[in-house]
Amino acid sequence: MHSQQLVSVVACRNVREWLEKDARRRVEFHWCPSHEGLEWNERVDEDAKEAASLPLEKDECSLAHARHLLKVQLCADWREEYRTARGYAGRNFLRLRAFDPPSHISSPALKAFGHSRTAMARYCRAVLDHAPIGSFRRRFFPDQPTDCPECGVLQDREHILLKCKRYRRWWRLRGEEQFVQRLGAYKDLAGFMSENESAFTFGDAPE
Repeated sequence: MHSQQLVSVVACRNVREWLEKDARRRVEFHWCPSHEGLEWNERVDEDAKEAASLPLEKDECSLAHARHLLKVQLCADWREEYRTARGYAGRNFLRLRAFDPPSHISSPALKAFGHSRTAMARYCRAVLDHAPIGSFRRRFFPDQPTDCPECGVLQDREHILLKCKRYRRWWRLRGEEQFVQRLGAYKDLAGFMSENESAFTFGDAPE
């Protein structure tokens, strides 16, 4: 099973019919990069584009097209919920511009940190404010330490990103709201996480 299975079946049927007419006939497949000026490659691309623009019958829909429509609707619903539904993203969600749902399934966070489960986990903790830090403990584990070991004040996300002496940063802002409104907020957060590999880890939790 695959998205273009019907196309594959039709192609195989036609090739088989052609091969059976003469035992000397052979089919060779050659791969080549797209748009390299090869005549047959360009002609196939033109045929594919023409076929894609043909109107479908009312009840006709390939699996690939159905998946595409579903993805488009999914993104549209996600954007609507994220922007209008109160509490959908959570009260503590760090609303960076890069996390405004895109028009396609793509995530700048996955591109930046998807290669590492550890890095992605730290990034999610920072964005969701669901991390082993003092403010989280104050809400759910009030019997555990909550103060920053370095600065002696409540260790919350704002303290880590903007004030704590143990981390390296290249901005001076008063609060998270200014950080979120900053043009390069996503790039800055990604850089901060890469520069400070212990941030939002259990190793940096209050002791």
